[in-house]
Amino acid sequence: MNDKADTLTFKSDVKPDLVNVDGDKILLAKKNDSKTLDEYVYQYFNAPLWMDRMEAITAATPEQGNAGARKVMLAALKDKYFGLRIQAIKGLTMGNDDVRNAAQPILMDLAKNDANTLVRASAISVLGKMKAAGMMTLFNESLKSQSYAVQGAAVNAILLQDPQQGLTLAKGFESDNKGALTQALVRAYATAGGDAEWPFVSKQFNDAGLNTKFALMPEYAAMAGRVKTPRMRKML
Repeated sequence: MNDKADTLTFKSDVKPDLVNVDGDKILLAKKNDSKTLDEYVYQYFNAPLWMDRMEAITAATPEQGNAGARKVMLAALKDKYFGLRIQAIKGLTMGNDDVRNAAQPILMDLAKNDANTLVRASAISVLGKMKAAGMMTLFNESLKSQSYAVQGAAVNAILLQDPQQGLTLAKGFESDNKGALTQALVRAYATAGGDAEWPFVSKQFNDAGLNTKFALMPEYAAMAGRVKTPRMRKML
């Protein structure tokens, strides 16, 4: 490659299943692929690197009406790299019946048994948004985890199904919470709490870093609008 633009041509007796440009993922360049979805499906199951699989998941995510794309997404739920499992979980189109029916039992297994707590938390979050019957036992068991991320996801999931129960559970974590769990408590209080919970919400918001403040802003603003006691309003 000597010029600003070069065309490289290779002769082949058969059409290759995949042309994986920069297969080692070492070029300092922006790559614009024109692979078909079928080629990305082949890439997920045959190319050697986690970045190959990441590219395939990214390509499959908006195409889950396609059987090949669904095959990639479902396989990625069990990928050996936890980061790709999380990418797949968050990318699932659960409004698609074929995706939901195939993915739900896998997500339940991940929520219970995955060795990585962030994967477990991601699976619980998706299951919680489904509001499916029979999930409360799983969510309540997850509250016993030592992971703030898992506990926070479980509180959020319960809150979506039963706000009052979510509020009651949140109070039990006030003395020991961080990160995702703290945000879940604020969400629970903003959803179902009142003046009695406002001091906790106000303190968490005021003490939070800038990024966390942005994450908490909708709940903080919603609850601030409901505060009735004048003494509490002075804390705004």
